[in-house]
Amino acid sequence: MKIFSNEDMRRVLKMPAVIDVLRTMYTELGHGRVTNRLRSDIYCGTPDGGVYVLKSMDGVVPKLEVSAIRINSDIITWIPGAGGVRKEKVPAAPGGRWVGLILLFSTRTGEPLAIMPDGYIQRMRVGGASGIALDLMARRDAKVLALIGTGWQAGAQLLAACAVRNFAELRAYSPNREHRERFKEEMREELGRDIVLKDSPDELVDGADVILIATNSIDPVLRAEWIKPGMHIATIRSSDLERPVYDIPMRMILHGREVLPQDLITQGTPDLRELGDNESWHKRHDNIRWDELATLGDIITGKAVARASDDEITCYFNLIGTGAQFAAVAMKLLELTRGTNVGHDVPTEWLTQMEHP
Repeated sequence: MKIFSNEDMRRVLKMPAVIDVLRTMYTELGHGRVTNRLRSDIYCGTPDGGVYVLKSMDGVVPKLEVSAIRINSDIITWIPGAGGVRKEKVPAAPGGRWVGLILLFSTRTGEPLAIMPDGYIQRMRVGGASGIALDLMARRDAKVLALIGTGWQAGAQLLAACAVRNFAELRAYSPNREHRERFKEEMREELGRDIVLKDSPDELVDGADVILIATNSIDPVLRAEWIKPGMHIATIRSSDLERPVYDIPMRMILHGREVLPQDLITQGTPDLRELGDNESWHKRHDNIRWDELATLGDIITGKAVARASDDEITCYFNLIGTGAQFAAVAMKLLELTRGTNVGHDVPTEWLTQMEHP
């Protein structure tokens, strides 16, 4: 059995490989040969008045002969800022660290195959899914990409977009100038090309063919007046689009049918604005028949159309991760590192037993 660090993963697991294995997973999902359990978030208060969350999701990908469970043990808070209220995970573990784990198992023997932190894979699987959708849904002549957000997840969105398409211009905006400049330098190192930074979202979207949104704001960031014929839009949060955007005729494609996790709240937990917003958001958008919308798996398997014309507006909702994503990408990591010295070998016997469970 292997134990990997995020540093191990950065060395060998690049976006093209992630997209490749996710295409396989979504094809299997589209054919009904992948199973996921709805994400579960359990909330309770902390002794100092904060909020603790235990989050878990799991899935099985029979073709790859793996299953996985992803677990987060988080302390969270909500912080007002220039771009609205944003959700933050607090690095409260010893050494100022976060806690998130992926456990990978064999469906052939049941044995544990690997344990790893979830941070790097979390980022790459979100970006990879958006990249696949962009490749299928955006106009073939799309040249200008506009990115709202310059954080951890935003970087993966850009990496994935550039892995599937050759854009003539890459743009980015976020409310914090320092964050924007740092993001530009990081992406120049990873992509080998420059990003045009904009000082306002209006400048950002003017003339854009694709708009990607990756922020941790729980307030809407995309306005209806920015949307033009032929655009492709993608978001990783349901709250990113203001209400009038949904009145614009467009083709909406879902990552999966589940658009809300199962929230379990312990008595005495401090008020959670985000949960109330999620519930009220869905009530305000009850005209959307989520169960009738096509999914990414439907498009990949030819059960649904990705784009009907160059003038059509397309929108991809990359909401709520799945355990199968983690299973597929973690298996790709294991495959790429087989026969190398990347990762740490641990006796499988440490995590198996002779006693009947």
